[in-house]
Amino acid sequence: MSEFLWRRDLGRALETAPVFCQGDWLAAVTEASVVRLAGETGETVWKHKLPASPRQAPVMTGSVAVLCTDLDEPVVLALDLATGREVWRRELYLGLAAASDSVLVATSRQGTVARLHPGTGEEVWRIELEGAGWRAPVIRTSDTLAVFSVRPDSVVALDLRTGDRRWSVRVGAWPRPGSGPILAVAADDSTLVVLAPESGEVRSRYRLPAMAAGAPVSDDGTVYLAVRDGTVLALEGSSGAPRWAVVLDPPLLSGPCLAETTLYQSGSAGMVYGISRESGQSWPEAVATERILASPAVAADHLAVPGAEGTLTLFRRKP
Repeated sequence: MSEFLWRRDLGRALETAPVFCQGDWLAAVTEASVVRLAGETGETVWKHKLPASPRQAPVMTGSVAVLCTDLDEPVVLALDLATGREVWRRELYLGLAAASDSVLVATSRQGTVARLHPGTGEEVWRIELEGAGWRAPVIRTSDTLAVFSVRPDSVVALDLRTGDRRWSVRVGAWPRPGSGPILAVAADDSTLVVLAPESGEVRSRYRLPAMAAGAPVSDDGTVYLAVRDGTVLALEGSSGAPRWAVVLDPPLLSGPCLAETTLYQSGSAGMVYGISRESGQSWPEAVATERILASPAVAADHLAVPGAEGTLTLFRRKP
């Protein structure tokens, strides 16, 4: 199992994955704050009070971390990574964001979709997309696309440069697009669909044993996802054919985290499992002191585990 390094109690709950940041860790805390912790010691580098609870994990772009906040004061705001100082803020009703090194997009439950300048928050373009804003978007810089989930059953791809619609396709109830080179979408009707990024054409469709837990992840040839009944699956990206399946203690409540040769999967009861990406063989990797609602995060040889009662625990992964 991984070696325990440190544990920090950050508040009420951690419901999103921690984010690796220049050797340190960012954690969004349900009690309306975001904290940067030193990677070596877990000591607080800075802490910023948010106007309301965070709706997702911080997304990093350039020199800022961007967060969207909940109903009490729904905004999207950017914090300086070095100091935690607020750089800009703009109103956004129940927003969700996605970012790459230099691109930031955000959507709201009112159907607003915008590309924002990471340094200033100013709009590059803005459109209205009815039904967007209920699931986080995904940026695909290699395809110059931003992919949005649209209620009740569609995904829409927009051109990152202009905001023009590239394609739209119906895939299943409440779709959740995944990250990685393969464009895989998990829907709440227990369906996984792989789409061609350039056209939206359906390349494969797979019936899951239950609803997916979180978004799928992928590498160049395989899609990985967790299912709420405790199953973790690896599927061929081109055909959707199963490569392997492993059953862990149910229920699973979050998606897997992809590392070099290993998947890391949070179990809701407090165990983090390691799973071989090649064979599907699983093992206990780390034990938290509380339930886990979110995915773990990996950076270099470290594994960061968020706890449902507010602790962040860092482990050193075994070779």
